[in-house]
Amino acid sequence: MIVNNFENDLLSDWINELQYKKGEYAEPILAPETVNLIKLACDTFNQDIHVLIMSVDILEEYIRRKNAKNEEISENVVTIAAIIFMSSKYMGEQDLKVQYIEKFLNKITGKTYFSNIIKLTEMEILSTLDNKLPVTTRVDDLNAFVTKYERECRVKATIRPLCLDILEVLYMTRDKWFFELKTVYNQNEEALDVFKSLMSSRLHLPVGILIYTLSHTYYRHSISIESIIKELMNRMQIHSDHINVLVWKIHETVRLK
Repeated sequence: MIVNNFENDLLSDWINELQYKKGEYAEPILAPETVNLIKLACDTFNQDIHVLIMSVDILEEYIRRKNAKNEEISENVVTIAAIIFMSSKYMGEQDLKVQYIEKFLNKITGKTYFSNIIKLTEMEILSTLDNKLPVTTRVDDLNAFVTKYERECRVKATIRPLCLDILEVLYMTRDKWFFELKTVYNQNEEALDVFKSLMSSRLHLPVGILIYTLSHTYYRHSISIESIIKELMNRMQIHSDHINVLVWKIHETVRLK
């Protein structure tokens, strides 16, 4: 029981951090082909969703930094491979060796790449990012958030795998649904500011995924989703309309996928 209380305290602290620590507003910039290549590489290397999400986030931030300096990326595919290699060291569960990266690059490009090129690219990426990588990702935020509500709602069968699958779909299709959702808010400057605030929140996406998942599983018959939304409204201090709009967009995205 002491362990459970300790775990619950950690979860509460994490949720509080999600609530009050906003990220910076940033729009997706990767082409679908690039995200698909990252996904292909992660699947090839048996890396889980942590590595996929972290790789997408790092690559986007790297591109923004390079653009701000007016610098070009010389080897796009090598850059992607190096970022996945980096992410696997921090988040990956499988032991990813540089030789696997070499073989993958050879298969994708038909060229021969050696480990020194990959390691030099990795060092350049880290330098551009001021030697800072994200400590946590949206996967960790979602896991903490879902775990909290699974316990509070006494969910017998975990919904976490389904929630993570939905997060993956949303990351794979961000170039589409993000801007479609932005159009909903693009009525005036005030509404657009609300959208930017929502999309900067570390809590907003986990909320949408949780409510969508509960609403589309048999738990909708045993759990008061309205009560959860009401609690989230109070916690996030946003209107339920914003939650419902996000859930609607998630439904449209998952349905088309």
